[in-house]
Amino acid sequence: MSDAPLKVDLQRDGRLLCLCLARPKANVVDAAMIAAMQAALDQYGSAPGLAAVLLQAEGPHFSFGASVEEHLPGNCRQMLHALHGLILALVNFPVPVLVAVRGQ
Repeated sequence: MSDAPLKVDLQRDGRLLCLCLARPKANVVDAAMIAAMQAALDQYGSAPGLAAVLLQAEGPHFSFGASVEEHLPGNCRQMLHALHGLILALVNFPVPVLVAVRGQ
């Protein structure tokens, strides 16, 4: 089993980028997951023929939210900066980003 927080798969002849949160049951969004999502968006942002991104999650729940440990005073500023950057990257991505949410 992989320790990677995110599974990245290009499907439909390169037209659909699937990003799957891969730490079920909780899929907690921590620094590693934020970095993996940002890296995938950076890598595929200019992929020719890409038509959409699908963000989904393994397990019964989409995500329980951000890492509590990373909200402590020593880490909070850096984590929030990275999360804000990721949200802006998703909003400004050159193709539609679809999100399949189930559970929490």
